[in-house]
Amino acid sequence: MHRLHPLLARQLARLDVDAHAAPSLDQWSSVLERVTRAYQEAEQDRYLLERSQDLSSAEMAELYRAVEDEKAQLESRVEERTRRLRESETHLAEAQRIATLGSWSYVPQTQRQSWSEECYRLLGFDSTDGGSAGPDPSMPGVRGSQPSCSASPMMMPSGPRRKQSR
Repeated sequence: MHRLHPLLARQLARLDVDAHAAPSLDQWSSVLERVTRAYQEAEQDRYLLERSQDLSSAEMAELYRAVEDEKAQLESRVEERTRRLRESETHLAEAQRIATLGSWSYVPQTQRQSWSEECYRLLGFDSTDGGSAGPDPSMPGVRGSQPSCSASPMMMPSGPRRKQSR
């Protein structure tokens, strides 16, 4: 004869049923009652587990939708602010053109400089050559502490005088 599962052997022992002998009608009825109860409890546990999974899935779907909505709102804000920044840059460029005033910056630690289009135009440089042409920050009238270009005199490296402010 084969060996019984330890839980079944324990249940049979609680019911005073000999695993190797035929049970009486009362014993058999008690065994069936216990097995039925075990199945009902297992079914209830399975139902609770499935219900928990369904609730968790619904909560995760709701959270995902909320994250997606927040992401869309953030992207919209970034797009709007980027649009406003571009408009502001366009307005600044137009104001510099009208005032014949440009701007530039120079960072000595990295030796990086950037110029506005109007600054290039006022000083007679080509802004389309990638920024390789431009004034040397050590030139007279080119000062890192006051980045602006305007229509006042300045000595250019090529000799002719252009207009520049300090």
